[in-house]
Amino acid sequence: MALEVMNDELTTLKKVLIAAAMLDGDQQTFSAEDVIVRAWRAFPESFGLSGYREEHPDSNRVLAKLMGSLGLCGRGWLEQTNTKTYRLTPAGRKMARSLGYVPGAATFGDAVKPKVVAPVASPAAILAPALAAAKASVAPVVSAKSVDPAAHAANETVARPVEKKDAHAKERVAASALPSGRAASAGEPVPFDQSAMLARIATSIASQKFARGGMITLDDACAFWGISRTTSGGVLEARLEEFEDVLARAEKHVRKTGAPVRANGRFEVTLTTVVGLQGLHRMLLQRYQRELDVIRARE
Repeated sequence: MALEVMNDELTTLKKVLIAAAMLDGDQQTFSAEDVIVRAWRAFPESFGLSGYREEHPDSNRVLAKLMGSLGLCGRGWLEQTNTKTYRLTPAGRKMARSLGYVPGAATFGDAVKPKVVAPVASPAAILAPALAAAKASVAPVVSAKSVDPAAHAANETVARPVEKKDAHAKERVAASALPSGRAASAGEPVPFDQSAMLARIATSIASQKFARGGMITLDDACAFWGISRTTSGGVLEARLEEFEDVLARAEKHVRKTGAPVRANGRFEVTLTTVVGLQGLHRMLLQRYQRELDVIRARE
């Protein structure tokens, strides 16, 4: 029974890793021939011999993925214990699980389950609750007794058309809060002890593209977080933790002072901007969840 789920998403290298993970569940060490046969049986369309796909494996295609700096051994996912004898490393098991491999599967067809990835919400949907909370925190509290009935009626007339704006209009309003530091908060800008990092985040390519409604690439997101595609899992978690801490502290700082943060001595970051950056962060975590999982699995 051939493995069909996720075939379009797995590279040949990762397919060989899945085959090795299947063998790892049966025995601690295995031979190169074991990997060749297991990979061919699981993925005949990738590892079957040309013209004899269902009858014979193409051993060279599998062996090419075992050795070399870009092979399973070179990446630290497989360890050679003897001549043509291998075993899966903890990093290899972790990577296989991140690809959706289910340890101990009874059949090849059950070995990999497709990941259920939650749909990425639109920027407007992500930012709307946070922006509403931000506005509420800086808006003056007015008692019901002090409201002029005529003014209230005028406000009702103005408010109704706003509610009929489409989702794209809301998205533009939400996005417009990101690159600009000046907004609704009152008072003079207040210095912030991590202003350099905050200014870098607020002026990043990802923030600028988001404000314009442009497509944010994985490289843009990595620069936004201060990482790269080759970052290790430990560094990734540390950077994300630092990133979220800076935004959380900036939000607390602005709410406490009632004034924008002065970043790098000149750039002003308001509460609306900070909340918008937090929303952008959550959106990118969802959009690039699979790529981040790959980085997390890297030692």
